[in-house]
Amino acid sequence: MNILGGLAAGLGWLGRRGPRALAVLVVLGVALPSIGALLKPFITEAVFLLLCVAFLLVDPAAFRLYLRRPAIVLAATAWTSLALPALGGASFRAFGLDDRSPDLFLALVLQAIASPLMAAPAFAALMGLDATLVLCAMVASTALLPVTAPVFAHAFIGPALTLSPSALGLKLLALLAGSALVGFIGRGVAGPAAIERHRDAINGFNILVLFVFVAAVMERVAARFFAAPTITIGLVALAFVVFFAVFGMTTLLFTFAGGERALTLGFMASQRNVGLMLAATAGALPDLTWLYFAFCYFPMYLSPLLLQPLARRLIARAQEGATHEHDDRPESPRRSPRGAEGPRAMSPAGTMTKRERVSAALRGRAVDRVPLAFWLHNFATENSAKGLADETLRLARTFDWDFLKPQSRAQCFAEMWGLTYAPSEEKAKPYTVTHAPVGSADDLARLPAVDPRQGALGEQLEALRLIRAAVGPDVPIIWTIFAPPMILPMLARGGREQALGFLRDAPRETARAFDVMAETLAEYARLCLDAGADGLFYATNVATRALMTAEECRRWQRPWDLRILKAVEAAPFNLLHVCGAGIQLEEFADYPVTAFSFATVPGNPTLTEARARTGRAVVGGLPAKPEIAGMTEAALVDRARAATREMDRGLLLGPDCSINPDTPERLLHAVGQVVRHSASS
Repeated sequence: MNILGGLAAGLGWLGRRGPRALAVLVVLGVALPSIGALLKPFITEAVFLLLCVAFLLVDPAAFRLYLRRPAIVLAATAWTSLALPALGGASFRAFGLDDRSPDLFLALVLQAIASPLMAAPAFAALMGLDATLVLCAMVASTALLPVTAPVFAHAFIGPALTLSPSALGLKLLALLAGSALVGFIGRGVAGPAAIERHRDAINGFNILVLFVFVAAVMERVAARFFAAPTITIGLVALAFVVFFAVFGMTTLLFTFAGGERALTLGFMASQRNVGLMLAATAGALPDLTWLYFAFCYFPMYLSPLLLQPLARRLIARAQEGATHEHDDRPESPRRSPRGAEGPRAMSPAGTMTKRERVSAALRGRAVDRVPLAFWLHNFATENSAKGLADETLRLARTFDWDFLKPQSRAQCFAEMWGLTYAPSEEKAKPYTVTHAPVGSADDLARLPAVDPRQGALGEQLEALRLIRAAVGPDVPIIWTIFAPPMILPMLARGGREQALGFLRDAPRETARAFDVMAETLAEYARLCLDAGADGLFYATNVATRALMTAEECRRWQRPWDLRILKAVEAAPFNLLHVCGAGIQLEEFADYPVTAFSFATVPGNPTLTEARARTGRAVVGGLPAKPEIAGMTEAALVDRARAATREMDRGLLLGPDCSINPDTPERLLHAVGQVVRHSASS
């Protein structure tokens, strides 16, 4: 057991150094040709294992968003699977390469025929691009390869390929179908939670297998360089030229889809899986073809580093463009469902709009003034879609906050799995639970997956649609989702104590229940974006040192948190709220969110410490319930000023958590007036 634990720890360490490890692999492959010669016979097996791991890590849920709107995926697939091979083959033949250098012609055509690299989604994620779009288009193109490869091989290569086109197609089909079967079976047996929990170790194993492939491909690079340096340098240059030519053409072609998507698809299309072609041909290729394929990996492995600055600029420009698009429209009053004028999206002349202000603050850029919002329950009105929407719009009209965090009723998630309650008729008096469905581990194991379009969550989606329709596109909205470990205490008859006991005493049943919750909530998260949310207010209240160790936090939070958050990782305003004192913030520092929220109380980091640790914006700086309700206007204003002095960038002013439902409105107005005055002065 200790040996296995040490092995897993070592693989995890290696997996966490993925980008640097890739560069080291290339260096080792070139520097150790004797090892490459030993490993060369195993190149097909290595590619098969790499494909198995790639399919193991594929989350089928990630496809659903683009399957509902498949046009961009279909266009990208057609371009990379049909147009690029045809253009490439015709161009290389027009240059006469088939006669002047048949081996190089063979390499270039096989490169054009190949589908995108299986690691392309991971590389895209490193650059901050839309990894889900890359994944969908890559899988679609790879699925077509056994059909398209024989056609293009017959059309352009013919007898120059020792393997017949039909045999090439059959070998590709066997490699892809076999690895997909192994990967998907492995995912089904292990479960998404276990895979996510051990992702670093899996990536470490992937790097070891990748070394077999890289060493085999790079075996003759050093020798060829010393024997023919001019030709070798020319091949390296050609590999970079082809890479950036495909990248540039694809990016220009897809500019209609927006700069960020165009860059994403250009990056994907330029990452050609020549290793798959090597495996399909069992390495029976001329030396020059082998050598060129080796050099193809130089631009592919370096591209995340080379293109990341461009990606960041385009992403920022796309976000700014979204706000300026609204600025160019004539302003018109918007009506709430009750006919009252909606909150104005535009600030006074010469200042930022709300969306501009929030977007700039999230990116750590200069703002005209710090964005501000509060959130609070109204226990009497939150029990219907119209009641929640009307109260949210009343608050928006009254206080003109920069973003909205509508306060869904806390129990709506537990309602989906059987909790019932008696609603309150008073603004500040909470609901009363009438039935908690989970009394034992067996009850946990029987929790079903549910449809988030129905029931309490369907009601929340309706409220979100009403709110978005009323405020228009210029007001950012974040929508609440509770983490599974936060929902479980609401389901358990023994509350938090019994729920935490389940984690330790019934881990299998708890993991199954969390799988069910995460499946439902990931789909709910996607539906929230479709209904008009800019992202999630994703919350947990058990990740504190008093309730969980760091190891328990990694085991019981991370796998399901990431499954839900990755369903909407491209959203511009995902916030993670870690509630309580003594929070385990370091366990969440790498989550795919744009902002963190937590209480600035003893035992927790300060605002600046959190930003330094995570590199993300912070939403907070103001007290929550019960403290805020008893404060004076001067004391609350002082807290706001102290927060803005502490952080001049990357701060959105908000409460540590929700505020008292009966907080005096004069307190909220006082903070708003001071914040707005800071812009005018």
